[in-house]
Amino acid sequence: MSILRRIGSWLPLGVVFMQALFVWSGLLSLRDGVIIGLILEIMLWSVLVIRAKPAIRKFRRDRADGVGGWVAAERALSEVVPARVARWILLEVRLWMSLVWWIFRRESRRQRPKTFAYHAGRRPIIIALVAFIAFDVVVLHLVLMLIFGNRPWIWLLAAVDVYGVVWIIGIYASMVTIPHRILRDSIELNNGFRDQLVVPMTAVKVVAQRVKDDSGIKQMAIQRDGSALFSSGPANVAIELDDSASVIRRGEPLAQVPKTLYVTVDTPEEFVQSIRTDRNVRR
Repeated sequence: MSILRRIGSWLPLGVVFMQALFVWSGLLSLRDGVIIGLILEIMLWSVLVIRAKPAIRKFRRDRADGVGGWVAAERALSEVVPARVARWILLEVRLWMSLVWWIFRRESRRQRPKTFAYHAGRRPIIIALVAFIAFDVVVLHLVLMLIFGNRPWIWLLAAVDVYGVVWIIGIYASMVTIPHRILRDSIELNNGFRDQLVVPMTAVKVVAQRVKDDSGIKQMAIQRDGSALFSSGPANVAIELDDSASVIRRGEPLAQVPKTLYVTVDTPEEFVQSIRTDRNVRR
């Protein structure tokens, strides 16, 4: 049973791969290909139906336990496909949702109370990077077309480059539309759709404005002084934590809680004052 549980999440991808292999190989006649394709399609849907039931059960159980919607969805989807694949599928969904929200509803989202942006320092970098890649795509593909002519693989390469630009813009859009939030009992720290920390208010000992450079430091890696970075650029706020508290990262408790957490906020003074005022955190 444990073996079936381990390989079960890979079965849908395996079936899809077999379908693609039969279609693209050209080793079978059209009639045999259609028959085998139908059999594999039935197998795929059978696997999905069998795996869907525990996935739905897991999603409902996690939501009842207070787990966030996206984390619960990722855990549930991991019952159907491998965990890494489930994460990337939902990252893709959140990417496009962030883009749509940013384009059509960004002003109303920014004006919510108790939300704090952290993307201002990344804006010039994103603009420069997108402009450079866009210029590179146009020039490179014009040169390739002049050398090799109008080939399908050149357009495929162009599509991949454009998709990369969309991802860069989507990451920035998610930073705009998913701000830090101060909730009733916790502080929700975000890094777009890619990462999230939930810090209980009871875990906060001191909060203050302090600058710390993020160059060469991995996100959430505990340093020698017990500190860690959760930033999008140079950090400007320090949150000293009770290291015995439970801090949640993407739905899972941290194995080791940093003594001091450095974060980036566009309006650090307001952020610090809001925490101190609302929760009476000592200076």
